[in-house]
Amino acid sequence: MQTVVAFLKGAERFIVQAELTSKLIKVHFADGFVAKVPLREIHGLPGPITDVSVPGPLGVVVHSGKAKEALPWDWLRAFGDNDFVAQARARSKASAARVGERIRKGRTDLGWSQSALADKCGVDRTTIARAESGEQVPSYPTVVALARAFELSTAELMLDE
Repeated sequence: MQTVVAFLKGAERFIVQAELTSKLIKVHFADGFVAKVPLREIHGLPGPITDVSVPGPLGVVVHSGKAKEALPWDWLRAFGDNDFVAQARARSKASAARVGERIRKGRTDLGWSQSALADKCGVDRTTIARAESGEQVPSYPTVVALARAFELSTAELMLDE
């Protein structure tokens, strides 16, 4: 069998084939990478996995009788692709730092302390401190509360301009 590697922008995200074996699922991506996902890592189904399908390029569906579970491309890609995992962590860390800076700037522009902002959002001050430092990205309910406090949309708060 000849392997054809596609050089497309975003090929690392496109799933072209999935194979079910007795112990794992092999997921073939358009850039030639093959993720090997142990069946023991897939949870939430009532019984053993009986089939896999690729309904579109961005995910795999695993079947157990009539039950099914969708698995997104990025979760699948993380199995065995250490470069992808490292890049995703770096992007996440950089994104958390940018969001934290926007929260800090919004708070200081309004002359509020971390405690005052936390009170307005109904969260603990440490949640604000961790978000501002980039240590963690706030949960969705906290993002909504922050956006309301700053009179912004969640997109304005979270996305780069």
